[in-house]
Amino acid sequence: MDRTIRSRECRKTVSVLPSFLLPYVQYTRSVIWQAVKAWLETPRRGAKTKQVGFPTKEVILFYVRRFLRNLSRLHHAAARRWGIIGPVGNARTERAVWWMQTLEGRGVGSIIQDLWTNERWHLFADQIAS
Repeated sequence: MDRTIRSRECRKTVSVLPSFLLPYVQYTRSVIWQAVKAWLETPRRGAKTKQVGFPTKEVILFYVRRFLRNLSRLHHAAARRWGIIGPVGNARTERAVWWMQTLEGRGVGSIIQDLWTNERWHLFADQIAS
C-alpha cells in the first residue's frame, strides 16, 4: 500500500503514503472525517454515545479537538486560497459544522490534499514546526 524510498546518500528510508492515509494514524481520512462530523453535529444532550467506527470516545475527542484547534487556520487559508469566508461570531462547534458542510460541498479530499501540498498542514494534525 505504501512505497518505501531509500536515499542513496544518507541511507535513510521514507514511506510515501497514498493520499487517503495520514502519517502515524491508524484510521483513514474519511473515517476520521465521518467520526468528527457525527460528533459535532450531535446536540449536546447528556453524554454522547455514538458508534462511528472508532473504538473509544477518547479517540473521537482527540480528533475533534485537533479539528477545533485548526479552525482559525482553516478560516485564513480558505479565505486566501479559495475566497471562502466562514462565520466568525458563532460558537466554535457551529463554525466547525459549517466548515465541514462547506468543505464537503467542495470536495474534502482535494481540499485536504491542497492544504497539505501547498500550506504544509492538515486539518487533523498538530502544527509542524518549520
